[in-house]
Amino acid sequence: LSEKLANIQHSEWRYFMAARYFLMETYSHVNPENELMFIKKAKNNLEKSLEINAHNLDAKTDLAICIYNINKMQGTENVADQMKPALILREVIAENPNHIDGLYYLGKLALETNQLEKAIERFKKLVSLQPQNQEFYLELSKIYEMQGNTKEAKEWADKARNLNNLK
Repeated sequence: LSEKLANIQHSEWRYFMAARYFLMETYSHVNPENELMFIKKAKNNLEKSLEINAHNLDAKTDLAICIYNINKMQGTENVADQMKPALILREVIAENPNHIDGLYYLGKLALETNQLEKAIERFKKLVSLQPQNQEFYLELSKIYEMQGNTKEAKEWADKARNLNNLK
């Protein structure tokens, strides 16, 4: 219904919301066999939203994640397709260096591609922007553990634990 409204109104916001509804459906895990279709529909609506307003950074971030998930689910040997999510996320960060989701997903991509120093840099920035977010501390702990730096890993894990004690 949201997608039909978007097509009728040709509204950036409606396309963006239609995409979000499709993405929420993938999180429900009610229809896992339809997950790829929902992600593709979300991608299509995000592209339409961005045609109207190319500066919607949340739509760009969601688009990057959709492309990443489509690549993962369908597989792709094309290097340009594999790089596209990171390139889109870099555009987001270029426009807003403090975009939380953009930084988060760039950090996760860096982690996945074993660019641990870049991942550390991104998650430290996230900690500085949201010092109350325990997840960012735990990510840093995990990355330092991967590097074999158990001292630093423990320090970040302790900081995360201390956040819990403050609540």
